[in-house]
Amino acid sequence: MRLCGRVVACCISVLLVIICEVLVFHRHAGQEYARTKDGTVYTHIREQKMSGTASSENRAPLISRREKETEEHQQQRGHLRFDPKTCTVLPSAGVSTNGVKTPFKIYIYDLPKKFNLEILKIYDVWHARCYSFEFCGFGARLFNLESGVHVHDSHQFSLEVLVHHLLQLSPYRTLDPEQADLFYIPAYIGLQCLYASFDNVSATNKLINELFVYLQSQPYFASGKPHFSSLAKIEREMQSKGCCPYLLHPQSANITFLSIERETRYQSALNQRVITVPYPSYIHLDGSVTSRNQYLHSSPRNVFILLAAGTRRSNHYRSLILDQFREKTHLSYPEYTATNQWRSEFPMVMYITKECDHSAKYSTVRWMLQSVFCLQPPGDSPTRKSFYDALLSGCVPVLFPYSGQRPVWAFQDRLSFTKFTVTIPYKYMMNSKNNSVYQYLAKLPVHHVESLQREVQRVAHWFQYSIPWGGADNAGGGDPVGEDIPRGGNIAEGGGSPLDTQDAMTMIYRELENIIFPRSTNSTN
Repeated sequence: MRLCGRVVACCISVLLVIICEVLVFHRHAGQEYARTKDGTVYTHIREQKMSGTASSENRAPLISRREKETEEHQQQRGHLRFDPKTCTVLPSAGVSTNGVKTPFKIYIYDLPKKFNLEILKIYDVWHARCYSFEFCGFGARLFNLESGVHVHDSHQFSLEVLVHHLLQLSPYRTLDPEQADLFYIPAYIGLQCLYASFDNVSATNKLINELFVYLQSQPYFASGKPHFSSLAKIEREMQSKGCCPYLLHPQSANITFLSIERETRYQSALNQRVITVPYPSYIHLDGSVTSRNQYLHSSPRNVFILLAAGTRRSNHYRSLILDQFREKTHLSYPEYTATNQWRSEFPMVMYITKECDHSAKYSTVRWMLQSVFCLQPPGDSPTRKSFYDALLSGCVPVLFPYSGQRPVWAFQDRLSFTKFTVTIPYKYMMNSKNNSVYQYLAKLPVHHVESLQREVQRVAHWFQYSIPWGGADNAGGGDPVGEDIPRGGNIAEGGGSPLDTQDAMTMIYRELENIIFPRSTNSTN
């Protein structure tokens, strides 16, 4: 009887714990994202009226990271472009290139699976907690800000997967290599290097050599046709003898790479053969969005300066910036404001993030949407994914370049970065202990800050990768026979063709066009 009583008591205890966890989850999942003092705007910014706030009906609840919509449900909505399980183009939604006039055509190699899909399986089995490459590289869906504006668990190193599948739906794609002007190599070598790191360099070397043996057997590569590929990691880490010698292979000189960071401090293996593109950000738009920046107008911003970063002090410059924050928190924005109800403004807040932290990916965007300035101090490398998260959240990025160093950001030759970013000089930060980030930003005229915010809202959508299954007017939608995608044109004004997604891929196509038709840079200022 005593044993039975203990078993019953144990079962009841376990049941109570499960009920409590469920209640806690629903409390967090049900919290309204825009929980701020109505009409409150930070004192340095002119008071604004809330407009266009997304209704609660348009805000999808939080879902678990592994949860997916069923194929049947997506098909009913008519939005399915990929098979959600295999990330392959469905036969019914295949890309038709007949009659689609584009300045050039791209052929995608059908590589052996060991160069991409088998590498991806390693992460699904062993690293799913930290690396989410679901939804064809977009990552698991976290929540919606409003209709057509999605927040995904997009990993900063998912570029190889993301670009591969977006090109599969591109109107620039051709299935006939004889018609191609460019050839895309969908190899996930960056992810291989990230996984193998220092533990299995020999396997990585073997894979790299096998890739180039395969390419040399292809007549279009051997004959010198233009080829391009993507790098999931920063350039410096892809040319390491002790970890990832991909860019040190002599045949890599025949490939142009899309890269999240271009090396500027050390010897570059790529020289001019690199197109700097955005890190995949959390926020993605789809084709159902009628206004590409309306969601940025809906929130008041009562955090003047935000730093969303980890506490690791990877360099002296970063340490100097971290030390200026007195308010540091792991709490989400709603939780933090709830514990500070007597305050309506927050001068400087550091939201502490941690790699593989499940809560950070839900909360980072929410903090940024409430902030005026988002600091982007250098870490292990000069650039950060957070820069693009900030832009897509309407938060003005603040840059801290080292003396004499000019980090290369995506599309900086096409967009005037001084119009939507602030750069604090290295000498200002280093010459005096009394010089603070707050003092520098607080002295900026209100009209200049407002101008920065307007420009952020205007250009933000160029730095995100649109979700292709969100609307018929997005990538791969319909069969616009006879439509013409013109070369050049002022794409910052939204001109061009309905085939253009008005996103990072549009910019990438313009950069690729210069490989085939070299000419002066077409600015979008």
